[in-house]
Amino acid sequence: MNRGYFTHAFPAYASVQMRLLAVAFDSILVGLLLLMSVVMVAGDVWLRNPAAVAWMDIFLLLVCVPLLYFVGFWWLSCSSPGKMLLSLRLVDAATQQEPSGVQCLLRYVGYLVNVLSFGLGIVGLFDRNKPLGWHDRLSGTMIIQR
Repeated sequence: MNRGYFTHAFPAYASVQMRLLAVAFDSILVGLLLLMSVVMVAGDVWLRNPAAVAWMDIFLLLVCVPLLYFVGFWWLSCSSPGKMLLSLRLVDAATQQEPSGVQCLLRYVGYLVNVLSFGLGIVGLFDRNKPLGWHDRLSGTMIIQR
């Protein structure tokens, strides 16, 4: 029996290794963006006199930069730079079409839940049949290999 006929009907899930490598690359980029943003806002004042820094501005940067980076890239290009580099694509799990803005935002919330649970949410990525983390399930999205 030739099973090749049905292999193109369903997109290939991205491997765990590729997904983790993409997240590592994105994390480095976000870290550099955060560092540049903090230096632009606080200058070298935070090194000389930490009491003079507006810590609320720094906190807002720490919240907004990663949010805008991930949600913005997911919504505009169905990928982040790390995923683009590895030819991975974010799609709606039900339709395999572009995710909505709400799905992208929910996916980011799922990332936060993963971090707050000390990475427990990525355990589902190791399921060979359906590798989905909590962020994937919460948002109704999946990562496919192009």
